Amino acid sequence: LQDLNNFVGGWTDWNMALDLTGGPTWVGNFLDSPIIVNKTADEFYKQPTHYAMTHFSRFLRPGA
Repeated sequence: LQDLNNFVGGWTDWNMALDLTGGPTWVGNFLDSPIIVNKTADEFYKQPTHYAMTHFSRFLRPGA
């Protein structure tokens, strides 16, 4: 929320969906994302950042 108080013009999340190991990644480290995909179980899990992005994108008007 702090960004919204300081004239932010936009926000980009680098990864929208990743697998259970935080990949694919060429570095081999774990990354987090708004959606985690469990391909083996054919499931996906919405993380808290997903709900934050959904909330703000629903109520912030373009150009606001």
